[in-house]
Amino acid sequence: MNFKLGIIGHPDVNVIVKEIISKRFRDVSVTSLGVADDINFDQTFPKIISQFINHDGLLFTAKDIYYIFNSNTGLEVPSTHLDTSLAELYKSFFKAQYHLKSDITNLSIDSVLYSDITDAYIGLDIFDVSNLNIKIVPFDYSKPPYIDKIIEAHIKNHRENGSLCMTGFTEVMIRLQALSIPVVSIESDKNQIFEKVNRLISSSISLSQKVNDQVVILISLSNLKEHIVIENSEHSIISEYNRITEQIFWFSQKVNGAYLSSDQKNFSIFCSRDDFENQTDHFSKLEILDQIAFKNIVHASIGIGYGKTINKAMKHAVIAKIKATKENINCAFIKYSDREIAGPLFPSSNPTNNKVIVYDEKLYHIASKSELSISKIYQLHGIIKEKNTTYFTSKELSSQLGVSQRSANRMLKKLEDSGFVQPSGTKSEGGKGRPIRIFAFYF
Repeated sequence: MNFKLGIIGHPDVNVIVKEIISKRFRDVSVTSLGVADDINFDQTFPKIISQFINHDGLLFTAKDIYYIFNSNTGLEVPSTHLDTSLAELYKSFFKAQYHLKSDITNLSIDSVLYSDITDAYIGLDIFDVSNLNIKIVPFDYSKPPYIDKIIEAHIKNHRENGSLCMTGFTEVMIRLQALSIPVVSIESDKNQIFEKVNRLISSSISLSQKVNDQVVILISLSNLKEHIVIENSEHSIISEYNRITEQIFWFSQKVNGAYLSSDQKNFSIFCSRDDFENQTDHFSKLEILDQIAFKNIVHASIGIGYGKTINKAMKHAVIAKIKATKENINCAFIKYSDREIAGPLFPSSNPTNNKVIVYDEKLYHIASKSELSISKIYQLHGIIKEKNTTYFTSKELSSQLGVSQRSANRMLKKLEDSGFVQPSGTKSEGGKGRPIRIFAFYF
């Protein structure tokens, strides 16, 4: 299958997003439909819209550009847009505080809701939210020229309050930098790009498979993670399994499905294609995956199968679930036919109980170079300080992080490849097994 994807956004951003997608997806051909932020849409709409029909899906790099096109034309091709995530806001805060030496409590910001900003500061847990000086720059796509008005508002806020500017528009950043006004861009993270592309592929294939009216959803839960077993009573563990079981049942009711449970770990849901896709908005809201991932006590492997008959849909669901199980994380695969399968789909958010703080420059550098999340690097740094050692095996690391040993090995490989971890001997756990490698961390 060759999926034709059109990226609509500022040409500079399109180049970055296209490179990220090309490295991850072998069967996706990407076309950049460059839209400068300050274009005259009346003149540009017909040219760009004429190219939409040649694509299987459209990815807008900014939600505001998405709404402009959608409100003026309607988008008949499966379409979505990138959002600003908390992770990217934290990165922007870091760049502002450590690179520009700016006061991140005094902001002029666009492309973000005020509630999202306050959530980010609450997550940082080092500021009094009531003392923030945040100026949200509105974006009204019904009243061009859009970019000129945004820039004027940023300039006004900077002159009156000395505000640092944060923007989701490349053109705004370029023009504010030309005026020597401190500005930081807000970007989209790789995981979100992967998720959005996967959902576009799933939506597009689904629309082309009208004949496959039956859907089978198979859900398998992993064993409880080791740290959960150690830290919780048997009663609380049973309660958590019951909570997840209840959520799966209510999900089956939402999709008007028949629900079967062979035990506390394996579930089957049978429903129609229309009910399933309407309730999940073509997989953009696969809420059961989000709900199971929320407390992070087990992970769910979900296989979704389509077919003309229940038997065919079941066969496809089994294959999809096997692929999801091999990932060993919360994810879903969708198999539409004997040849077409999409995935993995990941939870749309993965909340943790760890509080995030402003990171120092060294940790941010480690995260950027290793391509691990800054929160994961900070978590590793915290473990090193708490245990007062820089030497760990992958098994010890998986236990401390509450992840599988496979996931721990993946992290170690990325850190080793980027020079922040090195093998440093082996140790034996007794018996005839192979010695276990010890890794030295250079954080």
